[in-house]
Amino acid sequence: MKTINPLLMLMLVATYAYADGSKGADAPSNPYPWIEHLTDPQPRTIALSERFPTPPGYKRIELHSDSFGSWLRTLPVRLDRAHVLSYDHQRLVRPSKAVVLLDVGKRDFQQCADSIIRLHGEYLWHKNRAHKARYHFTDGQPTTWTGWVRGERFRSVGHRLKKYRGRARAGHYKNYRRWLTYIFIYAGTRSMKFDSNPVEAGDLRPGDFFVRPGGPGHAVFLLDMAVNEAGQTIGLIGQGFMPAEDFHILYGQNTLDSVWFPLPQTAEGEMPTPSWPHPFRLQDARRFKVF
Repeated sequence: MKTINPLLMLMLVATYAYADGSKGADAPSNPYPWIEHLTDPQPRTIALSERFPTPPGYKRIELHSDSFGSWLRTLPVRLDRAHVLSYDHQRLVRPSKAVVLLDVGKRDFQQCADSIIRLHGEYLWHKNRAHKARYHFTDGQPTTWTGWVRGERFRSVGHRLKKYRGRARAGHYKNYRRWLTYIFIYAGTRSMKFDSNPVEAGDLRPGDFFVRPGGPGHAVFLLDMAVNEAGQTIGLIGQGFMPAEDFHILYGQNTLDSVWFPLPQTAEGEMPTPSWPHPFRLQDARRFKVF
């Protein structure tokens, strides 16, 4: 039987560790994995649920403690500013009530749909479920984290992507972020239908999103929900936008406490948002698939 050099064994472990989603030495203790990898000085933050208490007569809906919605409910919200900056640090005019402490990257990639994919991917990493991470490009082709670690790559050929074999990558968090950024280049509002299912009336919950596919289209994120005794539901809505920019909490007209948007409860219901000219409807609501 062959004897394996101990140094070679360590190199193999470093290359293929976490490919199944298991946590390794760089697994974050913080529930928001990117926090431990930020290089800029970190501002003080407050949990989303503390920053935005429910209006009188409403209470937050109950969520399982391990759910995506529960994870979103305590996203870190910056206390140093509410205005939005682009990826190249330009101040933008946006209907922002608060900014989530989430890095954007140095290029114009992480836009509206990408911000939603980013947060979903970060949740899977934190929950030791990166091996379940699977998203689609606009042309309908899927990409998975486990495939990326093994060396699966794509290149643009005409209007489609062509799959090819590249070198294997270590399965640590920094490469996971590189994979997500790679997705942002070739995914968008049109590709989100491949990663999600429609949401039926009365079944909305935090972690769902509203999307209008197009070139460009737009997508907004349902971060939290509350309900009153009459069964009327309201939600906190977050978005990224173009260019790539801070993920922020929207304020708008006809809302409660300026940030709680009445949610559509029937097919005829509408939810106007300030950055997009077309109201979102229940038929625009989607939920990430569970693979």
